[in-house]
Amino acid sequence: MPSLTLTRLTGFDRNKKATLDKDSVTLGTDAGSDLRFDPTWDKTVSPRHATLEYRSGAWWLKDGSKDGTFVGGRKITQEKLNPGDVIELGRGGPKVQVDFAVATAPAAAPSAVAAAPRSAPASPPPVSAPPPPMAAAAPGGAKPAPKSGGSGPLIAVAIVAVVLLLGAGAWFFRDKLGFGPAPETALAEMAKEYSEAVGLVVVSSPKGPEGFGTAWAIAPGVYATNSHVSQPIAELLKNGGSAYIAVNRRPDLRLKITRAVVHPRYGKEETNFEGKKQPVLSYDVGLLYVQGEAPKTFRPARKPELEKLDSGYRIGFLGFPMEGMAGNNVDVRNPVATMQSGIVTAVTDYWLAPAPFERRFSVQHNLGATGGASGSPMFNARGEVVAILNAGNIIGTINRDGNVVRAPSAVMVNYAQRVDLLRDIWPDYPKD
Repeated sequence: MPSLTLTRLTGFDRNKKATLDKDSVTLGTDAGSDLRFDPTWDKTVSPRHATLEYRSGAWWLKDGSKDGTFVGGRKITQEKLNPGDVIELGRGGPKVQVDFAVATAPAAAPSAVAAAPRSAPASPPPVSAPPPPMAAAAPGGAKPAPKSGGSGPLIAVAIVAVVLLLGAGAWFFRDKLGFGPAPETALAEMAKEYSEAVGLVVVSSPKGPEGFGTAWAIAPGVYATNSHVSQPIAELLKNGGSAYIAVNRRPDLRLKITRAVVHPRYGKEETNFEGKKQPVLSYDVGLLYVQGEAPKTFRPARKPELEKLDSGYRIGFLGFPMEGMAGNNVDVRNPVATMQSGIVTAVTDYWLAPAPFERRFSVQHNLGATGGASGSPMFNARGEVVAILNAGNIIGTINRDGNVVRAPSAVMVNYAQRVDLLRDIWPDYPKD
């Protein structure tokens, strides 16, 4: 029985491989599945979605789902698989590539009467194979025997090479040619892949644990957030209080915060050459060091990608908006992050003016924001963090008790800080 390797191409745990040495492999959301899927993310997957069985020297796929199982885009009930086949669990659901070695049949014993040999096309030699040696002239001026195959193998090699080059080019330029996933799909996949890289900042209070903001892991023991989040945490720790990060969708994992760092220029009033004060928060990035390690880390975008930030650039965020929302929109004991997607609306300096890259730190966007989302990572379709959400346009409204409360503006232009500001406060920030 050959071993079976399953590679998750999309969905939760994308690019992870599992090698199994069993003659029956189950796929589904059921806790006992050999390849288990997350029922929250992978909604097209049934508890016992499909089974891979090894019988009669081959692997067979058997469907047992509600939403169907597909191989090569075809819905199947039972199908014999070839190495490299891709299984789709439900239309638009997660895709899994199946790889295994094909068993070779033993050589047949010689028989008294030989069977007529089948004619099979000769396999073309590998592209890297050297050309065959030139035939020597026949002695005595005799004509050389005719060559078998002529230039066929060379033509086949050329065709294979051209196909490979075209395929590689199409893959490399797949996004520009429209072959890659849609932007919203790619952002959603990144949100799944980095689900456990975000956490809810929780402070202990006499009333019990309270959600305070959002942070994301930039290293196993370091979380990035805003200075307006890390500054109160620093004061809390200084006065003997405690705070921790509750990892998204991991009720079993809470990381105690041991240190909080504030950007040295945060909160300092600055003016431009006209004497105008900054209309939005500046240098609003901070760090939270934790006891233990994050299960997943985000990666910040490098300078060449950050230079592309401009109106229309596609982004998403994962965070915990709470203020003014039903039930605070989060269970602090088992937080589930909100994912939103949209675009950058403008990139400017802190006075909302055009500026060279070295001063273009204010990233405006159209993603909804309210208290609690502060510190959320804003990432692109490759999962690179380009900015940290930190503020929104708000208006004052009067509630039933006659008190003025904050509410997000319907204009949908909110603010973020370019991620590389973290370089000022984290010595291990990746170099460009």
